[in-house]
Amino acid sequence: MKRQSTRTLLVSCLMFSGLSSMPAHSAPSDADMQALRAELAALRARVESLEKDMASGVAINPARKVAPLPGGASNAQNWKLLAKGMEPDRVTEILGEPQRRKSIRKHENWYYPNGKVTFYLRRLKSFDTP
Repeated sequence: MKRQSTRTLLVSCLMFSGLSSMPAHSAPSDADMQALRAELAALRARVESLEKDMASGVAINPARKVAPLPGGASNAQNWKLLAKGMEPDRVTEILGEPQRRKSIRKHENWYYPNGKVTFYLRRLKSFDTP
């Protein structure tokens, strides 16, 4: 059911975005409709491919699994590997152990010599980079 709703949303967005750029008083031309159909077919194929990858356990965005550089938090390039939603274990892999941790209800702040990381419900919410 979730896959069907994803496809329905995708089709709706595609049609809305494609048709919204056309003047309200004109009907889409055959060329416009062919372009929309081609784009829709490409997007459907992409969604199906991603769904197969998800079902088989393949990482959807392997680029985010780039190995951190030596130096942990002291290396500015490692901070660029952080992304909202990351789990604490992955942040530790990238930046290393923080100097200090402070928990306030559902939030947890990790302090490094040159920055701070904030988690909400054990997911990376924000970070202050050096």
